[in-house]
Amino acid sequence: MLIDWVKDLATSLPTNIVSHHCLGCAQSSALHHYWCSSCRQLLIPETTKRCKCCGIAIASGELCGHCISHPPEYDQTFVFDDYRWPLNKLILRFKHQRQPLLGRALAELFYQQHPNLPTGLLCPVPMHWFKKWRRGFNQSLILTQTLARYYQCDYRELFIKPHKSVDLIGLSRTQRRKIVKKSYQLKANQACPKRVILVDDVMTTGATLNELAHQLKQAGVSEVHCWVIARTPSPYAA
Repeated sequence: MLIDWVKDLATSLPTNIVSHHCLGCAQSSALHHYWCSSCRQLLIPETTKRCKCCGIAIASGELCGHCISHPPEYDQTFVFDDYRWPLNKLILRFKHQRQPLLGRALAELFYQQHPNLPTGLLCPVPMHWFKKWRRGFNQSLILTQTLARYYQCDYRELFIKPHKSVDLIGLSRTQRRKIVKKSYQLKANQACPKRVILVDDVMTTGATLNELAHQLKQAGVSEVHCWVIARTPSPYAA
């Protein structure tokens, strides 16, 4: 259908085709830049030491207490910044106001923060077909496609989400784990490389990424990394 073709075109345009207005404040910005100088200054990540495994901000050491006592299935997480203003507002606009260009701009910020990461096969977190149809796109796929261009690596949709699940916002880590265990399915006959990189917009408790990593490890993947735009500061509430 024509509307589907237009949606696909809007989410696959080259990243160098950008607005002449800042995506943060809508003021005029320099050609080929997503942000004005003021908004770009606000988006500079705070200098924060992070847990090597889950990406949460920590005071010292390489791992947070939770990853020491309960090691997750994924091996390493790279984060652009914490889920805080103004980044959180931009992510919400990206997802809920049909602004895929914002997703490409956020992926660029991630790349600028981490230009030399070890790469592998990029894989977006899947979305149920109905939710994708209602939203118009899978935000994780847009991030993945953009990052694949920046890092010059391949990507593939390895998972499906066959069942529509309840919204995970506001749920505890234990509740999320029970739901996501039944929500995702690795596609059959997938030949995966030794390292797979899961891409998502926000990491809260890590339950979804942990389940995907578990299935990848079961399928023979040696190393699973997570690349996320934002990390919630307190994901381990009961």
